Amino acid sequence: GEPINPNATYTINDSSITNTAEYDYKVIFTNAGLGYYLLDSSVGALCSLTTAGGSSVNINEKNEVPKVTKEVHNGTSYEDFNTADVGNVVYFRSFITVPYYTTSLYFNDKMDSGLTFNDPTDDEVVGADVTGDTTRHAKLTVTYQVTNGTTPRELQRDTDYQVIKEGSELNGYSFRIKFLEPFYDKINAKGSGGAYTTSWTVTVYYSAIVDKNAVDKTDGVLNKANVSYGDKPSFTPDATTKTYTFNFNIAKYTGDLASPRYLSGAIFRIYQVFNSTAPGETQRNVYYKFTKQENTDVSKPDVYICNGYTTNPDEATLIETNSSGKFIIKGINAGDYRIEETKAPITFNPLRTPVVVTVGADGKTSYNGSVIDPYDTDNPGYVMIKNNSGTELPETGGIGTTIFYVLGSILLVGATVLLIVKKRMNDEK
Repeated sequence: GEPINPNATYTINDSSITNTAEYDYKVIFTNAGLGYYLLDSSVGALCSLTTAGGSSVNINEKNEVPKVTKEVHNGTSYEDFNTADVGNVVYFRSFITVPYYTTSLYFNDKMDSGLTFNDPTDDEVVGADVTGDTTRHAKLTVTYQVTNGTTPRELQRDTDYQVIKEGSELNGYSFRIKFLEPFYDKINAKGSGGAYTTSWTVTVYYSAIVDKNAVDKTDGVLNKANVSYGDKPSFTPDATTKTYTFNFNIAKYTGDLASPRYLSGAIFRIYQVFNSTAPGETQRNVYYKFTKQENTDVSKPDVYICNGYTTNPDEATLIETNSSGKFIIKGINAGDYRIEETKAPITFNPLRTPVVVTVGADGKTSYNGSVIDPYDTDNPGYVMIKNNSGTELPETGGIGTTIFYVLGSILLVGATVLLIVKKRMNDEK
């Protein structure tokens, strides 16, 4: 420190800043004479009018305001976007930086159509989760800690904060968190040195269910959050994330790609393959269920929207091509999919192996080395699956080929015996 000069302007620099667990920054003036001092700052905000002399006086600058950031869980990390199936639970977290003198604090979250706030404490239905991962916070959970600290402590619902989901106080948001008096008592408590902890970080964990309204939103489903504070509330800028679902298109045909003839009556089911840690298995097939949209014009593709999963192939939705020979899958996550033909059209041969289709995070579809755009308004891309007609011989190694080999061998042996007998008869003559 240095003796205070009431006519001087002081600038905070590296030599006068002290970082401690209790302070962000500290400026110390020493040898101040008895009297009143007005401490102002370059941002134009009055800090304090106080007396000094004979004892130490702590002045806490109050120019900081709350701030908020927001993330959504995507795969293995939190990011500003994620991809999901309709029916998935998606997991969010928001970080609120709260100065200790903050009052009337609210966390406000607005979910666009396509996301439904999920609050398991009310026994609401929780959407399906393919991976079975339970490490994310589906239950609304709020913690607080010293900013840059390492020991979060959980706040208690209906004691430290209240969750608002309905009524006039909702103000058009999907839900709000109103912080209550016991919370302010915690962040206003002085430390062992008699000073305030100037900044706290509050973390809000919560979740939502992706619903069918997320389908076809190529710009993603927006979720935004802000913080309001003060008796005449001020608002932080919105922090945002986006959640995407995707489509892909399938066409069943015969002939040439240049002039395909589309086929009705082909039946498919769709599944994904996941690694498994269950005893006795290394991978697990997860089959999709779909809801078929009403279609009164069978010359147009049927549309199927994701509606859950099963590990039992007999419970999977079977999709049959109509007169258009096409169908559209909607509301699915990015990833690899197997398109398995369970029945071919009459007089046509079924596929021997599933077709692998990859849906990218950009929404484009890849298969057999081709990349197509299912959203192209002029020429939407289709995964083209060909069937051939006619009688098909069984594959090598099958039971059918064994029968042919046995019959062929019998005929060959019979013909040889017949030739030998005939030759002997001729010799005897």
